[in-house]
Amino acid sequence: MLPGLGGVIDATGGQYEGFNYLGLGLLLASILLLPFEIDWLRRNLRAHLLLFIAFAALTAFALSDRVFAGHWLLYELPMPPLLNPVLGTFRSSGRFFWLIGYAQVAMVVVLASRRAQPVILLCLAGLAILQLFDVQPLRDQIIASIAKPTPATLDRDQVARLIAKARHVEIVPSFQCSSLANKRANTELMLAAARANVPTNSDFSARQTYDLSLAEVLGAPSHYWKMLEARTIAYCAQEVEQARHGGRLGDILVLLSEQPRQQEMAPGIICSPLSWARYCERLKE
Repeated sequence: MLPGLGGVIDATGGQYEGFNYLGLGLLLASILLLPFEIDWLRRNLRAHLLLFIAFAALTAFALSDRVFAGHWLLYELPMPPLLNPVLGTFRSSGRFFWLIGYAQVAMVVVLASRRAQPVILLCLAGLAILQLFDVQPLRDQIIASIAKPTPATLDRDQVARLIAKARHVEIVPSFQCSSLANKRANTELMLAAARANVPTNSDFSARQTYDLSLAEVLGAPSHYWKMLEARTIAYCAQEVEQARHGGRLGDILVLLSEQPRQQEMAPGIICSPLSWARYCERLKE
């Protein structure tokens, strides 16, 4: 409802991740109950000191080292390079303010219900309705993104029939090793496998360690990215090498690239077209 604030405020092109708008209804309810909140905090701060320290730490982390007001950069703190691998795993730090937002909703509802005054309860109900209208632009964006039809990259009927008879689906490259062009096909295959209750090696995840241990990272934190890159290359090369053997009888191998080639496959492994990709299976043990 506020002019110019429809949708997500994003000054960097990446702040949609973790975006946390409290909503006009919650903001006004917080102002309405502010005297009660201050009184409650004065009486209960010591009893819940650790909780408030945790909330303060979460808020500081959510602000991050680059703080914006709308589209204006207020200040930027220097970040030691050694902290990047440690703190970088908790991406989109704005998400850490969600807990404080939820806590504020709980505080408003509890403090209002304790007084049970008709005026306050009526205002709270009205502000809840206001909240629904105020966040409607965000809800519309989500609905539109879900409802937008996306053409399939693979033949869905063929994929469903293929996976229905499999006991395991091996996708090469897996989502962990896929280029951007193959990630959509990986997602379609994972969805089909999930619907058929068939296990697969592909994992929809933004964080992969590729067997890089915490001890190795702590031992040489400045070399984290180089170590991760080396492990990624080795992991993905091993996927291709294992694919050459085709798995066991009943396994379906879906190849989303030219590797490995048909002539590189082990004896008894036959590959057939799957839209623009290939699928391979073992004919006999």
